[in-house]
Amino acid sequence: MRKRLTRLLPLLLLAAAGFEAEAQPAQQAAAAPAPPPAAPAAFKVSVALPESLEKGQLELRPYPSARERALYFLGGEESKPAQAVAIDGRRQDASFEVPFGFWLLTYRDAEGRRLETALAPLETPRELGVLAGGVGAWRLRVVDAQGAPIAGARVGLLPQRGGQAIWRPALRPLETAKDGWVTLPRPDPRAELWVLAAGYQPLAASFQPGELPAQVRLSAKASLPMQVVDARRRPLAGALLSGGTGQPLGFTDGAGLLSGPFEGGDLLWVEDAAGQRFRERVVRLRTGKLRLQVGRPSQLSGEVVDRGAGGRGVPGALVWLDGRPETWRQAGAEGEFELFDLAEERSGKVLVAAQAPGYSRAVAPAADAALTLALARADRILLGQVNGEDGEPLEGALVEVANRGRLAIWSARTDGDGRYQLAGLPAGELWAEASRAGYLPAVAPLHGSFAELRHDFTLPGGSLVSGRLVSPRGEPLAAASLLLAPGSASEEPEPLGRTGADGGFQLGPLAAGRHRLMLAAAGFARRELSIEPNGLEPLDLGDVELADEEAFAGRVVDEEGEPLAGAAVFVWRGEESRGLLLEWPAWRAPDATSGADGRFALAGLEAGETIGIEVRAPGRPPIFEAGIVAGDAGERDFVAPLGGSLEIEVVNLARDPLAGVEVTLARLGVDPFENLQLTDADGKVVYPALAAGPFELRLASDSYGVYRRAIELEAGAGESLQIVLGDEGSMLDGRVFLPDGQPAAGLQIFVDTGEKVWPPPISTSIDDLGFYHLEGLPSGTVAVEVSGRGAYAPIFRRKLTLDSAQHQLDIELPETSARELEIEVLAEDGRPLEGVAVTIYYKTRRGGPVVSLWRRTNADGLALFTEVPQTTYEVVAWPPDGSWKAGEARLRLDAPRTQHRLVMAQSPEAPAE
Repeated sequence: MRKRLTRLLPLLLLAAAGFEAEAQPAQQAAAAPAPPPAAPAAFKVSVALPESLEKGQLELRPYPSARERALYFLGGEESKPAQAVAIDGRRQDASFEVPFGFWLLTYRDAEGRRLETALAPLETPRELGVLAGGVGAWRLRVVDAQGAPIAGARVGLLPQRGGQAIWRPALRPLETAKDGWVTLPRPDPRAELWVLAAGYQPLAASFQPGELPAQVRLSAKASLPMQVVDARRRPLAGALLSGGTGQPLGFTDGAGLLSGPFEGGDLLWVEDAAGQRFRERVVRLRTGKLRLQVGRPSQLSGEVVDRGAGGRGVPGALVWLDGRPETWRQAGAEGEFELFDLAEERSGKVLVAAQAPGYSRAVAPAADAALTLALARADRILLGQVNGEDGEPLEGALVEVANRGRLAIWSARTDGDGRYQLAGLPAGELWAEASRAGYLPAVAPLHGSFAELRHDFTLPGGSLVSGRLVSPRGEPLAAASLLLAPGSASEEPEPLGRTGADGGFQLGPLAAGRHRLMLAAAGFARRELSIEPNGLEPLDLGDVELADEEAFAGRVVDEEGEPLAGAAVFVWRGEESRGLLLEWPAWRAPDATSGADGRFALAGLEAGETIGIEVRAPGRPPIFEAGIVAGDAGERDFVAPLGGSLEIEVVNLARDPLAGVEVTLARLGVDPFENLQLTDADGKVVYPALAAGPFELRLASDSYGVYRRAIELEAGAGESLQIVLGDEGSMLDGRVFLPDGQPAAGLQIFVDTGEKVWPPPISTSIDDLGFYHLEGLPSGTVAVEVSGRGAYAPIFRRKLTLDSAQHQLDIELPETSARELEIEVLAEDGRPLEGVAVTIYYKTRRGGPVVSLWRRTNADGLALFTEVPQTTYEVVAWPPDGSWKAGEARLRLDAPRTQHRLVMAQSPEAPAE
């Protein structure tokens, strides 16, 4: 029900990267080398299964290699699981014995739907919590350059790093239907889409929930035969060919032949049957034939050594390219390893990681062909006690510790006295969480290079929410669905299970605040309750009545009254309709889809309920009608008219067409329904049906940067635009690290173009791995600033000259950059004052803007400012009312953490009039 460590510290191998121990040359030990840590036995991975789970199977297999992924995408071939557990709908838990390594755990139901989670190298037993996946589907149509559907296109969805949930929907290889449509799970949080169709240029594009297109367009390209040969010009049979992004294109036959959309000059990856990788360019011979001849394999080699054992090799250590789990290898008997890198690894953009049982993880840039990864012993100990709010020890509480890279989690249960102990923890920053059923979790960061640390947890009780679901006639409604979401209508609800046989349910514990409880049962109107538990006392909702269902019938037609099939229909209730098309909830799936006759039926409505209905018909702009009353007699027609057409031609300064430019067209203030396309060989893209109104046109190219433009389309009109790409925009990306070498996750990057506008208008957040990306930047000298979280508070500044399309800037923040300032506000009698507004002022540089930040004091009279620079501050504590005088101070931060006390005096009483 609640997202414990699964939300804060997800065990997602694809979402993982970050420093935990810097890779350094091995040092000679002064004393005799210590013996290597003993190899651990297999670890137990436990999965909790809800009662409502359908029949299916849990499968455990080694994380698939690039070759295995290609076999799965191209032909649906999947390796046999190493372990499997059948689920009959009555099981309550399942477990696997998992050795140290990379694994993929998959749940597959009888209809082939899948959920999966990637298991990183394990150090201790793990409990994965209740198996639950994301909500919602992504309807996508694949069409050609003229907008005609493409049937039989192979579609795959590759999850990318990042994410919140342990379990994520997994996609088996799909093919588009005759109408070009295919239904995919929504990315969580991001995924790369692969589309492969005979006679068309392959498509590989990355999307996240807020930018999902309803349609992608493929450019026609003839399929030509090509022969792949080795260095001695002998046919290379069984070789895997992949595009530059890693998208599989096919395997060569016994004669080394493969037909596909190839042409001379294409850059492709080749992986032979032995696993060696080659990066080569296609050559067109005089006879017109195509050939790809491989030379030396692209590889990295090195050794993994024990930092504290005189540089002795660590046999069996796992080595992989960080963020690409399919590349993992095991080091040899002397710790030696060999990896085959990808396009960007040799330039140092990707890291090589290594880990072994009993050691901390180490990472190093892949810039050198040979490198040494020195592992430090994981010998720290964490111990303590877990208590309830009343101080009583809690037996059986789960304590979990995760490293910042989120690649390993250690766990233990408390004994009868509430005590726990975890040994073998690595160096670096860690996060710990304690949890137990019936209590809210408690989280704590663990800092410092300690050998032993004690941390006690106190778990708040939270509020239990209970009730009983009944029909209008007082009958209990069993097996009704329960979902819970935060107060915002745009956030995804979390499925909680179903009501019992008596219609009763109990949720929680829940933290204080506003929640949305959604209740749904077959044959009854869906109901949503706004609940506000106080976090202390139970909340009894009593009998909650669901009204009898009222169906609504409609028909989707064109301007001539002809039915439109496959239109997605969405229902908007109450205040939701006000935000229509302005804040699209990415998790929403259609409430109905029109059939061949254009008809659809909506269930779960209440008689007399006023709703809004949105219709998205293929190839037509979305339409919306508000004020519809459920229960009105008769069938209602929804007319989805054809929109205007737009043809865009992209050329360079010499007026030569530019192929492969990313074109995105989004309605201003509207979520993009016609999104990404790539220009064809003539530099063109076509949008056949657009609604009238303003649009934002965005073009992106590695060679020309980013181009943006606002355009206005008239109803039913057709327009053609020629866009000349020259020096319109630059892109800037890189990584930002804190002084301790950890990624600066959550900080902000600002680009000051000299416009004297603060905060600068161009900014972005730094992700969990420390990466950032900015585009559409002007040429010339700019200032790049790193700022704290949540407010404009620069802690670092560097000037940079942008004179080309692509720039990279990696930033290591100095020790003096991010400081903490704690202001304590007291009354004259020493009593802490709560709720006082404390504002600090400082200048980023001489002549620069004055930055102000403010916080309110807590119950202890404290206001904490984090991630602020080392500089001089003016501090003002604003009085809560007229009976107090303002407190002022001037101070300079010279230490990593500075504390200052302000005493506020009471004002003399005002004389009576």
